[in-house]
Amino acid sequence: MSCAPASRQALFAPEFITTPPPSFGPDAAASKPDVEPRPVLSGAVEDLDIRMAQLVTTPLTPRAAAALTEFGRACEATARTPRLNPGGLVIIDNRVTVHGRTAFHPRYDGADRWLQRAYLTIDLRRSRDHRPHDGHILAR
Repeated sequence: MSCAPASRQALFAPEFITTPPPSFGPDAAASKPDVEPRPVLSGAVEDLDIRMAQLVTTPLTPRAAAALTEFGRACEATARTPRLNPGGLVIIDNRVTVHGRTAFHPRYDGADRWLQRAYLTIDLRRSRDHRPHDGHILAR
């Protein structure tokens, strides 16, 4: 990552709030009113974990705001756009990848792009409080 040392240090500090994105539903953010400040980056420097969604990550300090802006620029400078054929699949590990979608204008002719979101986990215990009766379906 090509950020200045001060920005890198700020990104590792719990100076950011990230709420669920609007695509999770209109009440998703309201369902998590007690969100605690967390860092954007965590883990070993050579194997970082990332917690950031550009539209819903709020910096809590001026240094956090500057660091998030710099990090966003670094992400944009290194972004790649995969081109998929019909039926193609991209699997993204949200812990280590910043990703997004490009804008488009739908034609509503049956040939528009269609994105299906699926979530996988290796630790069901972490979602137990969101699964009624300890089942396999997440409740909203």
